[in-house]
Amino acid sequence: MIKKIILTTAIILQFTCLFSQALYQVDNEEKAINSTLIIEGKVVDKVSFWNETQTMIYTSNKIKVYKVFKGEIKL
Repeated sequence: MIKKIILTTAIILQFTCLFSQALYQVDNEEKAINSTLIIEGKVVDKVSFWNETQTMIYTSNKIKVYKVFKGEIKL
């Protein structure tokens, strides 16, 4: 009986690991190289809203930009 429980648990854990998203660390240098815009700023306003199917909540932020390190801000 204990062997069946252990086997069932092992199978469930394998499926969980198999279908989970793979997260990995990206260092700051790689982020900077792949970014088109890098700024320094402050969030001055935020609005949350649902997607069309109401399965996810998004947040839109308005940012006051203090400094542009990379790229160009297009208004």
